Amino acid sequence: ESAQPTIVLGVSPLSLTPHSAKVSEFLEYQRKRKIELYELAYLGPFLNPFAAIDIQHILNLFRSVHPGHHHVYYENGWVAAQQIPEDPAKGLWIYNGIVDKRGSDGTVSEAMIQSLLLRIQQWRKQGIRVYGFRPPATDDMKHLEHTRMGFNEEAFVRRFENAGGIWLAPTGSYHSDDGSHLHQDSALRFSADLARLMAETRFED
Repeated sequence: ESAQPTIVLGVSPLSLTPHSAKVSEFLEYQRKRKIELYELAYLGPFLNPFAAIDIQHILNLFRSVHPGHHHVYYENGWVAAQQIPEDPAKGLWIYNGIVDKRGSDGTVSEAMIQSLLLRIQQWRKQGIRVYGFRPPATDDMKHLEHTRMGFNEEAFVRRFENAGGIWLAPTGSYHSDDGSHLHQDSALRFSADLARLMAETRFED
């Protein structure tokens, strides 16, 4: 119902792979039965005490700082994340593993790029503004995405803009504690920088 409908896309190279098209949390929940979704939405807090407990949970009871990937959920939909202890190489071995195991399914797909560009063109015809950006990552992660995953950012951005979208590239310094996810402080700063660029960018409708 917005006076100016707008879509903001965070386009990571991994999202342009056949692997991500087949394996995603969105698809996982889409395939669940309605009764399962109701159970997750309304009974989750009551069922948590009956969940299995592993040795890591027991050890954490005796630690002042709990290792692992921690999440804080906010009512506006944002999930703040923090990896304790920090491990900038964690994302690298996960992404390398995807390419090793999935082969071409773990690399950027031309068919998926074309599908995305077609969708952007359709949105633009409907009067929807489309902004895109590449989620920040470490230099090592970007190198992996460019080489092993075959992502040509310069060519992609050119095609994205030719399809009618506006590409945003904040130039700030942002801290990732696992190679691909931003520390919550950097996530807030990046979000503000992105919003500022959107406000300063003229969109030709």
